[in-house]
Amino acid sequence: MSTVAGGRLRLAGPLLSDPAASPVLVPGATVLQAVWELAGGRGADLLPPALAPTSPTLLTVVAIAASDSPIGAFTVAQVRLSCRAGARARALAISTAADGPAASLLARAWGFGPAEGVAPGPVRLERRYDAVTVTAPGLSVGLRDPSPLGTHDVQHVVGLHPVVVADGGLRLAQVELDIDVERAERGHPVLTDLDMARWGDERLHPALAVAASFVVGTLTLPALRFLLEPDRPL
Repeated sequence: MSTVAGGRLRLAGPLLSDPAASPVLVPGATVLQAVWELAGGRGADLLPPALAPTSPTLLTVVAIAASDSPIGAFTVAQVRLSCRAGARARALAISTAADGPAASLLARAWGFGPAEGVAPGPVRLERRYDAVTVTAPGLSVGLRDPSPLGTHDVQHVVGLHPVVVADGGLRLAQVELDIDVERAERGHPVLTDLDMARWGDERLHPALAVAASFVVGTLTLPALRFLLEPDRPL
C-alpha cells in the first residue's frame, strides 16, 4: 500500500527476496482492466522524482487470476497510477493484494503483493455472462455488458512495483504484463466500492470512466530485468 509523505506517495512493498530469474508461463490466465480519469490529486503532486506525470492522470484497477499455473493458483488485485519513466509509458502500483497458494512467491519474486506485515487478500475475480467483477476488502470494481473485442486491441501498460531489496532500500521493479490473448471483451467500467484511503491515497478520486477490458490467454510472468530508484530522476 501507499501513504502520504510530504505531498508525495510514500511507497511500500514486499521484500524482493527471490527475484524472478526466468519467465513463467501461466496458461488460462484471466485479466480484468478498468480505467478512470482522476479528479482531485494529480500525478505531478504524488509521483516520486523518478517518474513523470501523464495528462490526463489515469487510475487503473487490474485483476489477474489463474486457477492452474506452474507456481500454483492465485488472484491479484492492483490499483495503479499512470506515469512515465523517461519517455516510456508506465503504471505505478500504489496498492496490491494477492490471494491463493502462489501469493507468497508472487510477492517475493515479482513484487505482486502488499508491504511486509500487511495481511493479503482475500481477492476474487468472477466472470458472469453480463459482467466481470473483482472484489477485495475495500474494493469492488468490474466490467458490465461485455462485447467481443479483437485480440490485438487490448493494451496492458508495463507496471512498476514498489519492492524492498536486500539492503533495505526501496526500488521499483519493472514487470511487463505480457499476455498472448485468446479471447478479449470490452464493456462499461463499474465502480461499486474503492476505498482509496485503504488502496493508496484518499486524494485520488476516480471520476470519468475511460474503458474496461477482460482477456483470457497465456500470461508470461517475466524475469526481472530493471529496478529503478524512485527518488533518482531519470
